[in-house]
Amino acid sequence: MTAHGSDDLNFRYVTTILRRRWKLVLSFALLGVAIGILVAAVMPPRYTAKAQIMMEPQVTAVANVIDDAAVDTRVELLLSAGHLRRLLDNLHNTPAAEVAGVPPLTSRADRLHALWYRIAAQLRWLSRDTREAVGQPGASPLPKTVDEAVPELTDLTFDDLERRIDVFKERRSRVIAVTYTSTAPNIAAAVANRAVEVYVDDLRNQRMAARADTLRRLEKRIPETKMAMEMAESALRYFAIANGFFDGAPDGGEGEKIAQINRQLVIARSELAARRQQLDAAGQPDGASTSLQKGQNGRLLAGRLLESSAVVGVREPLPDHDASVVPDAVGAPPIDDDSRASDDESKALRRLALDTQVVDARVEYLERWKSTLQDALTQTLQSELQYRDLARDAASAAQVYEGLMRKQAELLGQDDVHADARIISLASVPEEPSSADAVLFIMPAAVFALLCGGFLAIVLERTDRRIWSERTLSDVLGVPCISQVPRLSSYYRKHPHLLLAREPFSTFANALRSVVAASLQFHNGGSGFGLSLVTSSGPGEGKTTLAVSLATYAAMLKRRVLLVDMDFRNPGLLQGFEKAEGHGILDVLDGLAVADRVRTASGLNIDYLPLPRENIDPLAVFAHAGLPSFLLSLKDTYDCVVIDGSHVVGSADAGLMAGWVDRVIFVTKWGGTTLDVAEAALSRMHAYAPATNRHENIYSVLTKVDLGKHRRCRYGEAI
Repeated sequence: MTAHGSDDLNFRYVTTILRRRWKLVLSFALLGVAIGILVAAVMPPRYTAKAQIMMEPQVTAVANVIDDAAVDTRVELLLSAGHLRRLLDNLHNTPAAEVAGVPPLTSRADRLHALWYRIAAQLRWLSRDTREAVGQPGASPLPKTVDEAVPELTDLTFDDLERRIDVFKERRSRVIAVTYTSTAPNIAAAVANRAVEVYVDDLRNQRMAARADTLRRLEKRIPETKMAMEMAESALRYFAIANGFFDGAPDGGEGEKIAQINRQLVIARSELAARRQQLDAAGQPDGASTSLQKGQNGRLLAGRLLESSAVVGVREPLPDHDASVVPDAVGAPPIDDDSRASDDESKALRRLALDTQVVDARVEYLERWKSTLQDALTQTLQSELQYRDLARDAASAAQVYEGLMRKQAELLGQDDVHADARIISLASVPEEPSSADAVLFIMPAAVFALLCGGFLAIVLERTDRRIWSERTLSDVLGVPCISQVPRLSSYYRKHPHLLLAREPFSTFANALRSVVAASLQFHNGGSGFGLSLVTSSGPGEGKTTLAVSLATYAAMLKRRVLLVDMDFRNPGLLQGFEKAEGHGILDVLDGLAVADRVRTASGLNIDYLPLPRENIDPLAVFAHAGLPSFLLSLKDTYDCVVIDGSHVVGSADAGLMAGWVDRVIFVTKWGGTTLDVAEAALSRMHAYAPATNRHENIYSVLTKVDLGKHRRCRYGEAI
């Protein structure tokens, strides 16, 4: 864990984290590239072939039009299960040898070769060898695709066909496109072409079946229609003969005759009214009855004359009556001259009465003749209507017969039956894949993996509880860090005194110099070192190496140094130090002279008190009554006493010892010791040594520091 001033993810903090964990981020990016390449090698490209058909317009009286709903219906028919099953049966019966296409890539080498070519083509940096290989006449050409082996058409299933085929109408047109997508370009073209061919053939077969069915129905219906036409014509002919329509239609003269009679009736009635008015004005004499009788005889005579004229075929009514030529009476006795001469007025009256009777007889005759003509006209009209109905039926039957004959001749005259749809474009074998090239996914996969790696790096950094810097020790644990000891090689970890002797100004020597300077400053105003306990939270953190190095450096300063081994769980100092005799420090506490158990390291001017390899109970040492006086005697005898104690976690040795020394040097491994473990170790020392509660005599040292990484990752900076 690195101490930082704010919990916000600012830009500097993020960039620092990415610099610290660049290997993780780069590993994720490389993993994304590898996954992209793997997907590109495994996932073959898909090819889409398109064939087109056009719907023929329906010829109408207005124009050649086609309904959009009809085109949509054809689209649904092309996607229907029935058509797809017929197409599948047709494909199953098609030999695979008829499907021409790109040769498949079956070997792994061909796949990798094709993949490399595609990647290089995308990046536009083909190598010189590749370009020369492509251009050499004898070189094998680079494969165009990385398809799998061309599958047999018999391997297609209904689900595959239904999932991969698509039918749609081209925008605002009568063109229908049929597409099929497959990993093999030849299969895509073959299926698309066969789909439109099967559909057009089905339409043609349906038209042929409909034509044959129509011809069969015409052959059955034409004789029936012909018989109906002949019967209608015979009925018309017989009716015309029976009603005198020899010229094919009645003459229609009764209407004109009725009109003439109406005109004569108007004139006669007007004349009759005038005569009667004259009679009313002249009055009736006594002998009028005789005259009226004579007038009746005249009326009868006029009526017989009119009837006789009608019997002999007179078409027009008689002309107006002339009183001068009509006798007074038929068969009447002659009138003597005396009575005619004496009665002129009576004679004139009788003549007027006779004329009135003749006019009245003429009116009566005309009315009877009008009635007769009206009856004849009604009968003629009924006959005419019936004649027209029969004529219309005969014409309709003839028209139906002629239409059927014309339809039969038209169908028989057709050499070929054309469907109402025709193929305008067959699908060719596609050269370029319709799906996105898998090579293009390599870069997005790398970027996505890079982002994932960066996010994981931030998460790991935020959750990392390891100690990486001095600021973490001082700010979080409250223990001042007095030095950072760099990581040593395996040889110098066993012989650190050799490094101090050979390279007195190395980073390791400078780190020890900082520890020694801090010890001199904090003890008695700089007059001596006193007792220093070197401990750590756990094993393997470099406390023994640091203890030996401190003793060696103090000896190089011409100080009397004693190195005491009190690591009861892992006794034994570094190489070059002899083993202890007897029970070591326990023998000294029991009264044996210190000189009898102290050894001197050859060439180092260091006295050391080792522990025996056999197990010694630590409480036997710490509970010994002579331990405090022994430690005080060591301070009087030596300038610097360095005690290599046990690790704190899991034991009580270091905690008990911390209360009897001048200072505790708490060793933490850089990037290895966690805050939780360090806090637990400090809490344990506080429990056993209350004097250390405020960390007044505890100092920390970071060991095994990778100085290059520490500087590069900016672990010492506040972010």
